[in-house]
Amino acid sequence: MKFATDLDMVLANSHLVWAASLTERYGPFSLDHYEIEIEGIHWKKTNAFINRSLLIHSKNIKPIQVSVNALPELMEFFKQLYLPIISSRQSYLYDSTKKWCEANLPVPFKLFLARGFSKLEIIKNNGITVFADDRVKTVNEISPIVSTAFLINQQWNRKFAISENVVRVNNLQEVLEYLK
Repeated sequence: MKFATDLDMVLANSHLVWAASLTERYGPFSLDHYEIEIEGIHWKKTNAFINRSLLIHSKNIKPIQVSVNALPELMEFFKQLYLPIISSRQSYLYDSTKKWCEANLPVPFKLFLARGFSKLEIIKNNGITVFADDRVKTVNEISPIVSTAFLINQQWNRKFAISENVVRVNNLQEVLEYLK
């Protein structure tokens, strides 16, 4: 078995940074679903704004400590030398994302940015069998090719149905407890 995870809202509490930037620029908005909709603003424009916010405010992103603290034991459980991190961030964010991971994660990692590729492709090509993400669409899409997908509960994913081998958890510590 080989474990991998998404970065944002699994290990990095990044939504606080981009949500504050979006609110400041466009006013209040809803996080009831994954794709952010702000009235009158095309989603591609908000996605571009979010990515710029992640670049500019990368140093202000706090780790989700309970999940970060579980990483060494997860690596030991899976007998892995490094943690594959598969993020949907834009490729121009690679350097700042890598620096954030180096500063905040207690385990070696290999970073994959999935823009231009699908997470499904990366998971399949790297033999990942267990994956954690906060996006319902992603975990349901990969569920046929992994033994278990974990959906990290967030306000934008609680209303949606999940596939059979998808397990809802709150953090990576709960992933570890489920697997033991």
